[in-house]
Amino acid sequence: LDLLGRCHDELGDFRASASAFARGAEEAPRIREFIGSNEQWRLGVEYFAQQAASAAARSRDLQGVRENLDRIAALPESRVPPSVHVDRAGRLLGDDEAYISLARSWLSAHPRDARTVVLEFGLARALGRSGEADAELAILERIHADHITEVIAVDRGDAHGRARASSGSAVGFAELVLWEYGRALHLAGRFGEAVVIHEQLLRDHPTSPLRQRVVSPGGSAR
Repeated sequence: LDLLGRCHDELGDFRASASAFARGAEEAPRIREFIGSNEQWRLGVEYFAQQAASAAARSRDLQGVRENLDRIAALPESRVPPSVHVDRAGRLLGDDEAYISLARSWLSAHPRDARTVVLEFGLARALGRSGEADAELAILERIHADHITEVIAVDRGDAHGRARASSGSAVGFAELVLWEYGRALHLAGRFGEAVVIHEQLLRDHPTSPLRQRVVSPGGSAR
C-alpha cells in the first residue's frame, strides 16, 4: 500500500494515492506486529494518515484531509505534533480560503501542541492575504501577548519551525512573527506600536535578514 500510494503520487493521480494511503492507515495496526521496530514509524498509522492527508490536499479534497488528520489526532501519541501535519496539508491545498477553513476547524476542536503557534501564524497570514486584516492582527496580537514562549521554543526546535524570507536567507520563526506583527500594526495605522515591535526585532535579532526591511525608508522602525 505504501508503494502503491507513492506510485499513484508520482503519476499525479492524487485521489488514488490518498485512497491507498488511507487504506494503509486502516490496516497499519494489524500489520505492526509483523514488521521490525525500524519500520514501525514508516508503516504506522501516522505515516499513512499524513501521506493520505497530503495526497488528498493535492487533489483539493478538504474532507479527505480532515478525515486523515483526525486519524492522527486520535492516536495516543505521534512522532511529531499533529498541528505540523495540519499546516503541511493546508499549504498543499494551495488556496488561502481552504487553509483558513482547515486551520480554524482544527484549532477549535483540538488542544494546543508544541507547533500550534505555527499553525496560528499560518492562519494569520492567510487571513491577511484574503483581506481580513483585522482578523490577522488579532491573531498576531494574541501570539505576541500569550504565546511568545512557544514561538521561541519553535526556533530552538527542529526544521518545522523555520521559515524563509523572499531573499532565500533563513529566517527564524520569532523574527518572522515580530516582522509580520509590526507590519500588520503599521497597516492598521498603529504606527507607534509598530515601531516598538520592529525595534524589538532589531534588538533581539540584530543579524536578522529582515533587518534591512525594518530600517529601509518604508520600514516602520526608521
